[in-house]
Amino acid sequence: MGRKLKKIQRNVAIIVFFVIAVPVIVIPLVWDSWWTPNWDPTPQIRGGKTLFKGYQTLHPAGYSMEEMVSILSKVNFDYAARMAMKDIAFLFADDTEGSGEIGDERLDDHYRNVTINFNKFAAIGSQAIDFELLTTTGEVFRLSDHLGKPVVFMFVAITCPPAVMQRDAWTELRKKYNEDEVEFVMVYSIEQHPGERGYKEFSHPTNFQEKMVYAKMFSEKTDIRVAVDSYEGTVLGLYDHLPNPSYVIDENGTIVFKSTWADADKIETVIDRLLDG
Repeated sequence: MGRKLKKIQRNVAIIVFFVIAVPVIVIPLVWDSWWTPNWDPTPQIRGGKTLFKGYQTLHPAGYSMEEMVSILSKVNFDYAARMAMKDIAFLFADDTEGSGEIGDERLDDHYRNVTINFNKFAAIGSQAIDFELLTTTGEVFRLSDHLGKPVVFMFVAITCPPAVMQRDAWTELRKKYNEDEVEFVMVYSIEQHPGERGYKEFSHPTNFQEKMVYAKMFSEKTDIRVAVDSYEGTVLGLYDHLPNPSYVIDENGTIVFKSTWADADKIETVIDRLLDG
């Protein structure tokens, strides 16, 4: 009887693994190759402006399997499972906007912002919305003060695994350029996975001062300026309600490239083409 029970338990475990664990791991790894066409880096001239095709991906792209596993290991399993469910719902969505609503407000909003709203907020070709934020070193960063050269920025948080990876990649990328060629800045905004598996020591900040503490911890491993968004994430709301979006602004303040998830390789390509004229 005991052996039979163990066999049943083993079979149940196998079924659970294939029904839940496999989609959680596999879908984020292969989804972008299904959903997102290859990014064409060829610039387009519109109205005398050099613009680039935006990069829309539902999940972080450009990472190795090892890095994706690391990202998934830092979020709670139930969130990863719901994400897999959302992917399936999106794949079979029959509504005209393809949002595949599953009743999970956080994930439903994320998919709408990646798909429906990508060209509605801070669209490529539009003028970048100016903002002024306090940095982790006590200075004031105003976007318009740095025009005259390309400005590159992404939204980050210490509890956003891709943002931490991109922080390191951007720190290396910045070394390629002189300070008078390109301005790099990271905008510290909303915590993404506080209290979850990889961030149990981080709770949701309750005020701007606590948020600044997290931002300073994040900034310790980069020499790129970190500007801190308001407690509510006002600047993030003006640009995109996404975890780790990135933007390239030309010398005149035009948004020439945006990506739903920061990708240092694509940022480098866009910067090089802008600087080459």
